[in-house]
Order: sequence, then C-alpha cells, then structure tokens
Amino acid sequence: PLPTLTLGTSADLMVGETVIAIGNPLGYQHTVTAGVVSALNRSLPIDEHRNFEGLIQTDASINPGNSGGPLLNILGEAVGINTAIRADAENIGFAISVDQLRELLPVMLDVERRYRIRTGLRIEDASEGCRIVQVQPPADQVGLSVNDVIRSINGTVIHSVIDFHIALVGKTPGEALTIMTVTGNQHQLILEPRARPDGSKLLLEKFGIEAEPITPGTAKRLRLKRIRGLVVTRIERDGPADRIDLRRGDLLIQIGRHLPEDLQQVGELLEQVVLGDRIEVSFIRSSRFGLVRTTTVIRSR
Repeated sequence: PLPTLTLGTSADLMVGETVIAIGNPLGYQHTVTAGVVSALNRSLPIDEHRNFEGLIQTDASINPGNSGGPLLNILGEAVGINTAIRADAENIGFAISVDQLRELLPVMLDVERRYRIRTGLRIEDASEGCRIVQVQPPADQVGLSVNDVIRSINGTVIHSVIDFHIALVGKTPGEALTIMTVTGNQHQLILEPRARPDGSKLLLEKFGIEAEPITPGTAKRLRLKRIRGLVVTRIERDGPADRIDLRRGDLLIQIGRHLPEDLQQVGELLEQVVLGDRIEVSFIRSSRFGLVRTTTVIRSR
C-alpha cells in the first residue's frame, strides 16, 4: 500500500525539455532539483569492461545519494532513473531512460526463477494486455495458445508484461492461476515446480572450476570473520578460470555483485549466464605475506 509514480516514456524526450530530479543527495532527504535535458543517447564508460549506453544527460543537480531516484518530466511521470555524474565537471548528470527500465524489469524481477515456478508462457506487451508468443508445459494443457492476449490473472487486470510478472510474486508450485483472455475465455493454470540448477555442473561448464563450500576449519585457519564463499579444488587447464590465474586452494568469494555461500546459490547465479558474458569475480589467495584479494573479470564459455 505505497504511493507509486507513473512510468512515462523517454522515447519523446526533447533536448531542452524541463526535468526534475528527486533524491537524497549527501543525506539531505527528499531534495528536488530542476534542469533541462542536455542531450540524449549518451554513452558513459564505467571501467575498462563496461559502458552505460543510451543515457539521458541533464543539468539538474545530481550528487551522491541521488542515484536510484527518479528523473521526472513536467507531468510528474518518471522518464529516467538518476544514476551517475561526471565528477570532473559541473551539472553533467546522467539517467537511465525509463524505456530501458521497462525492458529490464521483467529480467530484474525474474519471478519464475526466484520462486522456482514455471508457467510455460513467454509473453510480450500488447495494446490490451500481454500477448502469448510461446506456449510450453504446463500452459499447453489448459487451452492457452500463441497470440492469445491475457487480460487478467486472479482478477487483477494485466496492462503489461511487468504486471504479468508482478502477479506471480509470492506464488508457489501447485498454486492455481485463473487467467482471463480478452476473448472472455477463462483458464486454470497450475504452476509447476522449476528444477533447481546444479551449481557444481554450471561452475565447471561455464568457468572450468570445481569447488566446495568453505568449512569452519578452513575459515578458522585463514582467520576469516565470515564462513562465506567456495574453496577451489580444481581448475580446468586452459579454461576461463585458468586464464585469469585462479588456482586450487583460492577462495572464490564473489560472483558479480553476489556473495555465494553454497553451490545452490552459485547455480542460481549462473543459470542465466550465457556464452561470452563477462562476469566480475573476486577471490582470496593465501601467501607468505598474508591473504591477498584479487578482483578481475572472467569470460563465460
């Protein structure tokens, strides 16, 4: 029961258009600043491996603490998410366009993976709801077909793909969805369980690493404050891990932004990784000088 902002569109933004940024810069809560759209489709290098693309440039004052806050048009619609500044300049700020956000939200929510459920449906936005573009089990057993347009789920009107994914939040295998299409047909879909990925298998397939969870004994020996991460037990020769000089006995403590505690978590992290993805990893190596932490990028195969 929280107030929400209307998501606008960034497709019709114009250079010179007035925009408003809201955030908590330097801890000053609910600060509002105004400016204009200075440029569109800007690129911003983050490091040697990553660039932000398609950014909105604005001269509305943005400071640390604004990141994640909305950039609004004069109608109060969110047209961007404030994300970065040029520290060596004044009033050069950047926001991720809301249209990019719309594309990313289903991936970010990824409800079926998070709750380990399966609908068997792949959908896309349509004028009256969501159009079904692929049907697999269990959806193919309840009369749903490609090009059917979903109008509601359990009585909640579905306006977009995002609404579809939100309707699945908190659902568990075995629960029933009452799906209504725009033609008035009603379908009862029973959610199936989604198998958990094999973390050991994916770690070896994608990175050439065999590993096991850190034991309390290992943590005590290395004087680690937290028992978190994986001990590398074998590196496949000439594999992706071998190329970044990961070695047997190293402690793999971070994959992307995540701190895996066991192989099940690793499986869930690597489930979406595809050939050629560049993933930042951190590992700790014990040397005669103590523990040395290294952060680098590994390329998935």
